[in-house]
Amino acid sequence: MSVELNQRKYRLLVLAHLLVNMAVVVMAGSATGTPLTVCDIMAHPGRYRDQIVSVRGWIREDREWSALVSTRICENRLRTKGAEWSPWISTITPEYYQRLTGRAVPFQQTEKDRQALRELERLKIAHDEVVVATFVGLLRTKSREEYDAIQLPDGRWVPVNGYGHLGAYFAELVVKTVRDITVVSADEVAYGVRRDSR
Repeated sequence: MSVELNQRKYRLLVLAHLLVNMAVVVMAGSATGTPLTVCDIMAHPGRYRDQIVSVRGWIREDREWSALVSTRICENRLRTKGAEWSPWISTITPEYYQRLTGRAVPFQQTEKDRQALRELERLKIAHDEVVVATFVGLLRTKSREEYDAIQLPDGRWVPVNGYGHLGAYFAELVVKTVRDITVVSADEVAYGVRRDSR
């Protein structure tokens, strides 16, 4: 009788664990539901760690990096020691993730996924416009306690153990696909940081 009761409790615990994990995945923005914002993730970075999420933001790129940037000022900015992290999420390809970690991504890109990314790359925008889109992919992040910063000789604090270029991003998205692409005036988005900063 005792063994039967323990097995029943074990099955209930496993079921409860699965339901909680499913709720977190649904909360993390599904492929068809309302996407998260960069600010949502910044407020609770550990909550979305290693989840497949959809997140909306505007795209900023340079030769060495690309990022998804918040479209509004984040009220709950991530701070480590004296450093304040920018509301930017590094974006990388599945191929780069595999080279970086030695692990395969936990999703399959379809031809439709790749076609959407190619359409994004072909977009031509004016100097005073930005592209706002919803990206879907694997989110890499840390719990708040795991972030670190160092103090420079001039007294400034700089984030050091994040993701992307120079480890300066608080999160990284391994991009599966993109959807709901729009081109808007740069004046329509709140940068969350000064226009001339990184």
